This record gives sequence, structure tokens and C-alpha cells, in this order.
Amino acid sequence: MKSLYVTIAFCLASIPVLSQVEREFFMGSSLNSDAKETINEVRLTQEPSVKAFYSYNGIKLKDDIKYGRYGIDISKWQGEIDWAKVHLDTLPDRIQFVIVKATQGATIVDRKFAGNVTNVRDNRFILGCYHYYNQKADPVLQADLFIKNVTLRKGDFMPIVDVERNCFKDCGSTPDLLIPKDTLVRDLKIFITKLEQHYKSKVIIYTNEGFYNDNLSEDFKENYFWIAKYSNTPPKCFEVGGIYSPDNPCYRRMKKGCWQFTQFGKVQGISTDVDLNFVTNFYLVKWQM
Repeated sequence: MKSLYVTIAFCLASIPVLSQVEREFFMGSSLNSDAKETINEVRLTQEPSVKAFYSYNGIKLKDDIKYGRYGIDISKWQGEIDWAKVHLDTLPDRIQFVIVKATQGATIVDRKFAGNVTNVRDNRFILGCYHYYNQKADPVLQADLFIKNVTLRKGDFMPIVDVERNCFKDCGSTPDLLIPKDTLVRDLKIFITKLEQHYKSKVIIYTNEGFYNDNLSEDFKENYFWIAKYSNTPPKCFEVGGIYSPDNPCYRRMKKGCWQFTQFGKVQGISTDVDLNFVTNFYLVKWQM
């Protein structure tokens, strides 16, 4: 009997311990809104707070298309999408680009990724693909996963990496960084370099304004940025209609080309809330492969 117990104990010890299943996140999942400034509710052109956004910095509703284009970002969380209806929405102007979640960490491929890519291409939107960066996962394995699953064509946006807190509704108790800052910077540079070498292009970093200021602004000056700030006030140096030249300090130091201005967008054909984004014409062209 004793030998039987020893055998059972040996067999149990030989069974590998499964690692905890990685939670699936989505773009902006860690960003809490300021209720006093957040752009809420449905039809954008009917919402006073949104009109304030569309007319900021001298931009008029009828003129904003001169300066940029509107778009959305999606993942499995948006479910089934009626793309014909998406085409009908005018926001106040038609959606021109769609950013699709591709991968996360070292193992996760968004289950709607392949279908979303096909639909975005078939419906002639500009396509972008993003990777949700897991601060604790091996950066090489994360880059390999994205490269294995994402093929970019001429006219698509450059590859995008989403770098933010790895949390959902528990963000209040979750620090921005789960690892030391210098480790994040080192690993993220490894990840980005692999993508740059494979796609032969720069990489766009998506993050929120606070995370950018605290963790990324000084070490990634050569990268482009897409900033989430759920407010009527644009991110610092997000210049719609501004003069982009090497002499412009905002262009030299920050390279902010897209603003995710609400997570409460309502778009025809999509049953859930969806993030709404505005990219300046200057970067719309510059960011395409």
C-alpha cells in the first residue's frame, strides 16, 4: 500500500501546473473617464458637448473634414457588426478607418480578428491592426504572435501596439506598471524593433494621456502616438489644422496623430458602445503603409 501512495504522489507531482488563463482586455479598458467632461450618448451631432469638441480650436462642424477623418476600433467585444449600416452612419462625417484587435500577450488571438479584417477590407475602410501589450509576457513571443497572424498591405495603417494598465474594472487597485519602468521600456523596445524589422515601418503606440506622460514620453520619441483622452479637451500637442514641420516642437517631440475621444460612441450596425477616434489628415497619410 505504501508503494501505491508513493506511485500516486509521484504521478501527481509529474502533472504540470497550468498557468492562470490570461484575461482578455480591449483598447481603453484601463482608462476611467472624468464624468464632468466625458462625451456621452448617442447621436454626436445632437450632443452639445460633442459640438464643443468638433468646434474646438476654430474648427466648425461643416469644416472638420478638411482637417481629418473619423474612425472606430473594434474587437470581439463588439460582436456581430452590420457593415452596410456602419457605412450609413455620418458621425458627423462617414467613418473612414477601422482599427481591429489582432492579438494580446504571447498566446491570445482575438476570435473575431480574421472575420473583422475581411469585412473591413471588403467594405473599403482603411484597416489598422493592434496588439494589446501584456507587461509581464515575453516581448519576443508577443511580437512573434502578432507577426504570425497579421499581414499588412499597402494602404493599411502601420502596426499598432496598445500599451496601458492591464486591468478592467479593478483599475483603481491596479498600478499602471506591474513591472519596473525600465523593464517596460526595455521590453517594449524589443517588441517594437521586431515589428519594425518585419513590416519595415514605424510602429504606432496607443496609450492614454496619463500613461504616456508618466511612462513613455521620454523613451519613445521616434514613435507615433495615438492618445486616448475621454474629454472635450484634446491631448496636449494634438494639433488639428496645425503646421506640421521639423520646426514645430510638438511634431518633433510628440508625434500625436490620432485622438480617441470617447468610449461611448453609438454607430449604426454596432449594438455595443464603440470607441470613436479622429486622425488628422497629415497623419492619416503618414501612417499608411
